Amino acid sequence: IINYYDKEAWEEVKALLDKAERIARQKLGSQNPVYANILQNTASIYLEQGDYQKAEENLLQARRIWLVLSEDARKKIADIDILIAQVDIQNENYADAEEKLQEALRDYKKIFSKAHPDYISTKADLARLYYIMGEEKEAEKNIYFVLEAHKRFIRENFPVLSDREKAKAWD
Repeated sequence: IINYYDKEAWEEVKALLDKAERIARQKLGSQNPVYANILQNTASIYLEQGDYQKAEENLLQARRIWLVLSEDARKKIADIDILIAQVDIQNENYADAEEKLQEALRDYKKIFSKAHPDYISTKADLARLYYIMGEEKEAEKNIYFVLEAHKRFIRENFPVLSDREKAKAWD
């Protein structure tokens, strides 16, 4: 993985990732949450490298594992849905991406509130998707929600922060 950022070494890194997945599956079992996390993490790397097919395969498999394991895994499933939506956006499957982002929003809303950073971040992803799709009204509605949430966060939290904490918040 050290060579991850070296595009020339991508095939070597890919072989190591495949080997790590096989070992984890053999040692932990194919329905283990640790194995699901490995699939999700390697999918993020594949997504970064533009191997959308392998990223989607890993994400769908991780999602199936979490669905079988527990209803309490909704957060993990929502996180995976967001990554699948990113793959769908790269593949220009906008309707599928919208569906996954909406599912993630529903899950985050059940688990947290509309003020939770994951919910707000997903609304921003949805705004971006709508903008890409040319649906300006929907994009505007979602980005307005995100901006209002950020303003609310600043009003409520910044007064009690030191200057150093305020500067760190923007990094």
